[in-house]
Amino acid sequence: MKGRMSFFKITLIVGALIILFLSLASCSKKSGGSSDGGGGSAGPNENIAVVATPSSITVNGTSTITVAVNDSDGNPVPDGTAVTFSLSSADYGSLSNSTVTTANGVATTTFTAGSISGAVTITATSIFGFNNTTLTVGTVPGGAVATGSIQFISATPSIIGIKGVGREEISFITFLVSDLNGSPVDGASVSFTMAGPNGGEYIGEIDSTPNTATAVTVSGNVTVILHSGSIAGTVTIVATTLIDGVPISSSATPISIGGGVPSAAHFNIARTPVNLEGLSWSGLQSTVMAFLGDRFGNYNVMNGTSVSFYAESGAIDAQGITGGVTGTNVSGIDSTPGDTGEANVVFRTQDPIPQDVLRVLAGEALSRYFDGDNEPYRTYGSRTYNPRDGWCTIIAATKGEETFLDENLDGLFTRSYKNDKCPYGNSIICECDGGTAGGYAGYVQQGEKCTDTGKPGGNRSEGFVDIPGDPFYDVNDDGVRDDGQTFGHPFELYIDTNHNGSFDGPNVKWDGPDCQTSGCEQSKTIWETAPIVISGGPVFLPQPDANKCYNLTTDIASTCSATFNKDDFAVAPTTGITKGSSGSFKIIVGDYNLNKLQGGTKIIATASTIASAPTNTTATTNVITVIPSEYVVDDNFIPVGPTFFEFTVSVPVDTTADSTTVTVEVTTPNGSKNKTSTFVSIN
Repeated sequence: MKGRMSFFKITLIVGALIILFLSLASCSKKSGGSSDGGGGSAGPNENIAVVATPSSITVNGTSTITVAVNDSDGNPVPDGTAVTFSLSSADYGSLSNSTVTTANGVATTTFTAGSISGAVTITATSIFGFNNTTLTVGTVPGGAVATGSIQFISATPSIIGIKGVGREEISFITFLVSDLNGSPVDGASVSFTMAGPNGGEYIGEIDSTPNTATAVTVSGNVTVILHSGSIAGTVTIVATTLIDGVPISSSATPISIGGGVPSAAHFNIARTPVNLEGLSWSGLQSTVMAFLGDRFGNYNVMNGTSVSFYAESGAIDAQGITGGVTGTNVSGIDSTPGDTGEANVVFRTQDPIPQDVLRVLAGEALSRYFDGDNEPYRTYGSRTYNPRDGWCTIIAATKGEETFLDENLDGLFTRSYKNDKCPYGNSIICECDGGTAGGYAGYVQQGEKCTDTGKPGGNRSEGFVDIPGDPFYDVNDDGVRDDGQTFGHPFELYIDTNHNGSFDGPNVKWDGPDCQTSGCEQSKTIWETAPIVISGGPVFLPQPDANKCYNLTTDIASTCSATFNKDDFAVAPTTGITKGSSGSFKIIVGDYNLNKLQGGTKIIATASTIASAPTNTTATTNVITVIPSEYVVDDNFIPVGPTFFEFTVSVPVDTTADSTTVTVEVTTPNGSKNKTSTFVSIN
């Protein structure tokens, strides 16, 4: 694969006015031997676009630099692709951000000119996606203006919400117009133009020209008001005025319009590592990450959002803040900063350990974790051990809104929507208005109409997912909050979000900032859970019986039919290995709850020769090989249960050895060890 770069720029300085021209770079990929013969230069690649808005700025003026990059198939590069911007010289100005990640294939930064005229080159570099191609795009010349300047001052706030989501819906954008001597100009007329997502947003007064407005400076300052619409996106506003008959312009930094509050549809948590050897060691840590987005999937409007964290066992940071804000963890050190729309905290192992819970059988709700089969188990005395005895539930909670399906694509939850059946499954329901537009009389599920016999009546709403009001520690991982009143079911603590002294379940109403139903929650606690495996040190296990029961020689009064003799393998040749052939072995290893060991655990198999080789034999005659000789346990949660390690032992046909000892040693990343051996005859 050969790549070729073409790069050009045009610089034009009129007086001391900075003229910014569109610059393009193309990366054309060719397969085969040579390029186009070396005679010509490649033209711009239509998949790459660089725009400077405005194309002319003054001293202290600003220009928005936008880079849009598509892949070879014409699709935007993946979100989060890093774009790095750099200046040919810092003498001419500065960039608001030197590194920006793409959203929908677009990365944006702001160039602010200094007080020196001249030409400046802004270069954007991105290494993206599947083909690992580097693109260099963007050139912006610069200069000063002798007749005066227009300067962007502020956008307050720089992030606003779409209409009806409960956040600020207007932003005040202010510029400063100065004369040649740098003094504010009073009474200058300034015109504004806006580019945005076309969702009904406008600047100035409501009129027939929502994308334009005019105003007059007072003491040099001039302000235009941006009003949000019903679609999320980025808005760019350019201000233009005349100084001595010369038009000069400057742009505001991009203003974001978004849903403004976290949506349950775009909220999840992750953790790394998933498995910690916390039954053997205290102080082992896992980073727990909460990812947030608004109802449109935008995560860049979530900076500064607080997320609360809870843990069934061990200890965890109580709070994380999205957007790179560093918090203090339980060890008194700084936690890992989160990226945009992400809050990170630290979980660590210590007392208490996870609770003992009943084994799950096939057909019960949790059988999904065990491929629809029984949960593995072993018994010791009166206690039954199973993998969920070592699972710690992690909770992340924040204020936001419940998921809804925006059927009419207006960005809002619509009540009194239609009189047809609720069309959704998978726990998605619809409100019924009871015949009163915007009213509430109950709900229906998939296939039901509000006007069916026995139903609330009226029209249905758009569908939504109703979540329990109070987060709870799902100790037995069955998805239902248990109050401990049923034998065998644990008491599960909950977080009383509305402080009413009782656990609140679903309210069968859509909850969010623009909800209108009586009793709905405009500031809803949304939450997610995920387990962390708290594992122990290495334990060798036998082949389970048909009921998924394991047994050890130390287990007392076990109900398992499986047997396991000390120093035996789960599976090993019973009649030895014939010379010139190989034998298959299997080791099953986990902790005493039958969970996998912590990721990074090494399982090493070796075979030793008992009989020594005669001096006249070759060096390889008695080399007994083990394939594979090593296995490293990965950090994962599914599939549930211990690790099965299978290997073969191969014996040369001309060996003089009459036996070998096969040994497996297991070492966790924290230094916990165990090993077992078996004697194998060579026939």
